[in-house]
Amino acid sequence: GWHVNDGDVLGTGFLPDVLVSLTAPKLSAQNYPKRHFVGGRFLPPALAEKYQIRMPPYPGVSQVMEINRGGSTSWEEEYAEYLHDKESKEFENYKTEKSKPKEVESWQKEYAEYLYEKESKEFAAYK
Repeated sequence: GWHVNDGDVLGTGFLPDVLVSLTAPKLSAQNYPKRHFVGGRFLPPALAEKYQIRMPPYPGVSQVMEINRGGSTSWEEEYAEYLHDKESKEFENYKTEKSKPKEVESWQKEYAEYLYEKESKEFAAYK
């Protein structure tokens, strides 16, 4: 294994195809070039706040989340965008159903917009 902060200090050359950091990404993973996941939704919010650990917004009931190495956006921005895209797709799929009353369509659109705005504000607070 690797040292949690310094990485491959023994020079073994071991480079796994996938790295899973429990609780939060470790310092040794900063230059890890392959797929990196953070797992473990078990850290109580008070403890995360005490040690200034910013937990990723795990989607749904997922226990792991892949860390995007390709861009400069934060987890919060990625997750808010994911929710918006998901809700938009759900709305479009629902909108194509022929048996749906007009007032339900309007309500769903308003609710999707509300959720997007709410999630964006909540995750902006983590910055």
